[in-house]
Amino acid sequence: QCSTALVSGTLRANRVGLVTPRIASQVSRLQVASPSAVFQGCRTFASRKPGKPQPRKIEVVLRHDVEGHGFAGELLNVRAGFARNYLIPQKFATYATADRKKEMVSAEALALAAEIAEKKKTAARIEKLSKIALTFQRHCPVGSVPRNSVPERLIIEKLEQEDFILPGAAKLVEFEALKSLGAHKVMMKVDEFEEPISFEVNVVKR
Repeated sequence: QCSTALVSGTLRANRVGLVTPRIASQVSRLQVASPSAVFQGCRTFASRKPGKPQPRKIEVVLRHDVEGHGFAGELLNVRAGFARNYLIPQKFATYATADRKKEMVSAEALALAAEIAEKKKTAARIEKLSKIALTFQRHCPVGSVPRNSVPERLIIEKLEQEDFILPGAAKLVEFEALKSLGAHKVMMKVDEFEEPISFEVNVVKR
């Protein structure tokens, strides 16, 4: 029945010029083919299927960190089924409505403003520390050679006493006790900053 319908339909289409010579030749062979060959030919014509539709995606805002997907407050584009069946029921996310997006923009603007203010505050603090100029007096019984050196302990104590740093919040980098008069550049590592800060320590004759 498949062969008869296929051949009959093809011959009618051929009379009005809708069948190419190649297809007509293939149909002619089907008229003398075995039943299994005819069945296989029907399967070939019927095997063409439309492409699989892509899953629909929607936007959600994460309320909590979700491993492998994102962090709290992040806007994600996920499959609708994943959002509907997992993220939303488990309260891991909410739908990204227009109002929710506006809230996110406002929150991001506030966070950016806070970040900028913090950077300015940090820059001002670094500038203040870099302008430090400590002075230590030393007795020089012979010429200009101090009897006592200036160790790290005394420099840190003076920085803390003058409220330049908090107790225990800084240490000197690659420092050796100062044993000569004059101005010395000293490097200090403060816990709140990534890079060391350079400042001046003066040793003068008493």
